Amino acid sequence: MTEHELQCLLVAEREWRITELEFCKKIPFLYTYPSFRSHYPLFWKFCIPMIYSHWEGFCVASMKLLVDYLNEISLSYQDAANHVLLLDNRKRFSYLQGNCSTDQQSRFLNEFLASQKTGVHIDRSVVSANSNLNFKQLSKMLSYFEISVSPVLDQQKPTIEKLVWYRNSIAHGENSITVTQKDVETFISCITKCIDEMLSLFSTYISSLNYCKKDS
Repeated sequence: MTEHELQCLLVAEREWRITELEFCKKIPFLYTYPSFRSHYPLFWKFCIPMIYSHWEGFCVASMKLLVDYLNEISLSYQDAANHVLLLDNRKRFSYLQGNCSTDQQSRFLNEFLASQKTGVHIDRSVVSANSNLNFKQLSKMLSYFEISVSPVLDQQKPTIEKLVWYRNSIAHGENSITVTQKDVETFISCITKCIDEMLSLFSTYISSLNYCKKDS
């Protein structure tokens, strides 16, 4: 996978999601039946899980594309930045948790030494939103690539937190949540801004070779 191909895949991951979200806002107005208007509140409520799924879906899918790219460029342990090495060993660190046995320590050491010879190959499963992509989890996932939360993302924090709260409440059967058309439009606008900003951050990460070890 080339840098250009990765950029195209990231953009494609954005395009189909934003297209669906924008169409979601228009669906109620495609129907002119007076009786349908009484169901608007329910429709807006149903929009929340969809908006959230695109939010979490883009974040996870785009970061897995970054992992695929890092795996395909054949990074050696000597050339990879420290955060890439941490990603490569993230699953192995679980061997050392708690009161680990000598066998677990040996397993970690053997796999670590083998990786030094074969180079970076990150397990895609290390990228996970844990089914609850609030702002704290987003920051954590970006930190895997040593990408800091930008002012643009930080500005959207209250709206992201509100979206996640709405989604969790609806998912757990909470019936007191009232969702309006304005809420839906605000959430879609927020997610669109966040996705576009993350594309920019990922582009800088790739073009600046931030995954490579910098000379001291």
